[in-house]
Amino acid sequence: MGVQITMFDKILQYDRAFHDRVGEEVVIGIVFQERFRASLRAKQTLRDAVTNDDVTTVNGVPVRFVDVELADDGLFEDTLSQDEFDLLYVMPLRARALEELLVVSRAHHIATLTAVPEYVARGIGIGLGVRGGKPEIIVNQAACEAEGVDLSSQLLRLAHVL
Repeated sequence: MGVQITMFDKILQYDRAFHDRVGEEVVIGIVFQERFRASLRAKQTLRDAVTNDDVTTVNGVPVRFVDVELADDGLFEDTLSQDEFDLLYVMPLRARALEELLVVSRAHHIATLTAVPEYVARGIGIGLGVRGGKPEIIVNQAACEAEGVDLSSQLLRLAHVL
């Protein structure tokens, strides 16, 4: 997970709109479902990685990670309005949760990231996968545009663009 945070940090350096979109602090919501074991485990692994690697900045801006439980009660929009999120890092989710998350993230223009490659095809903006044993950057260009992410052509040439 620490490698993923490092990769996303590098990727976000190619977002020309990054500094215009974030304030004096980058707030990253770690979206997970507590009742879904794979999601909870992935969230805890990410939390451990950012603590152990002492991740304090993203793209040169101080960062704060906030756990965001995607509950089954459909009150995700209320949760998002409590903090000013700049990015949502999406863990594995069950059922319709991803689609509901994307509706809210688009409405609030919040960039989305994931290490679940198939989520990029379903609407997440930027993802990481593995192809041929090597890391692969996956970009859903339409989703990025809807979220206000403006990736440079340099990065897009390196990425698998959907």
